[in-house]
Amino acid sequence: MNSPSAALTHHPPELSCPALTEACLAVSATSVKPDIITMTPHAFSNIKLVASDLDGTLLVHSDVTAQAGGAPTKRALDVLHKLAKQGVRVLLASGRPPRTMQCAVDQMGLDNILTICCNGGLVYDSFSKTIAKKYSIPNQHVKLIINTLLQDIGPSVCLGAESGLHFVCDKNYEVNRRDFLDHDYILRDPTEFIKDEEDTIEKLVVIQPGVMAETLNQRLLELFGGDEWKDIVNITFSNPHSIEISAAGVSKGSALKDLCKDLGYEPAHVIAFGDMPNDSEMLIWAGTGIAVGNAHPSVKEIADRITQSNEHDGVAIVLEEVLEHLGTN
Repeated sequence: MNSPSAALTHHPPELSCPALTEACLAVSATSVKPDIITMTPHAFSNIKLVASDLDGTLLVHSDVTAQAGGAPTKRALDVLHKLAKQGVRVLLASGRPPRTMQCAVDQMGLDNILTICCNGGLVYDSFSKTIAKKYSIPNQHVKLIINTLLQDIGPSVCLGAESGLHFVCDKNYEVNRRDFLDHDYILRDPTEFIKDEEDTIEKLVVIQPGVMAETLNQRLLELFGGDEWKDIVNITFSNPHSIEISAAGVSKGSALKDLCKDLGYEPAHVIAFGDMPNDSEMLIWAGTGIAVGNAHPSVKEIADRITQSNEHDGVAIVLEEVLEHLGTN
């Protein structure tokens, strides 16, 4: 995508990913066996791809890892590397854009890692630092969605957008989320988020000051609940503060499905981990969908299994079972 035409508003660059020292990886992770029945060995014997959400799932946040936005534990890294040596691919799927995905990729230390960004809106090549695939919201739909939000929520709404490798936002977003804008961004009136034909938007971010995401999510599901919207929007959230809107049919699950088709993998070859509603489609599509113990209740409901929380190495616990049973058909 060509860079949007507006001049960049420069802020200090994002904090760089710290070197992977033992201090960064030595995140406390007391391993407690899950109280859910262990999956049968057959369910794990044909795994070829591990797909995992990052924040709240694979990553653990601590004072040591705060600068990097969290880090995997040493136990999780060890089992991921052992699986990779057995030919299992690793895919990181996040609502994060490429600019904050790169640090997580660097932490993994794997050569052939796959990445899905913006809730499935982008497939990112973290090695060439280019976009491999885009699943954008059609430009005419972007304008329709934004106008509807402005009319319904009113002038207090804060709007941002992931546009390829760039971030665009309005003045309200800049004022209310200044602490999070530690990267370059483009400041525009929301009615001008799309200025040129080359501009694309993969994810809209919606914030209503003083309103929690769970509440705003229900309001937007009602606002966009009519038949006329079913082929236009996909609404979800992954944190307490903001709603994320993608094109209809676009999710981590849809991007995972397309990637697996290219790789020749079936759902039975995939195990997926997540914690928030934006992970649900991915867990449903995968042959085995695992919710961590700290997951949103709606995610636990659709998961095949609930493991321990991210802070208690929930992902690593299950992957160690996968490693044990791999190829034991």
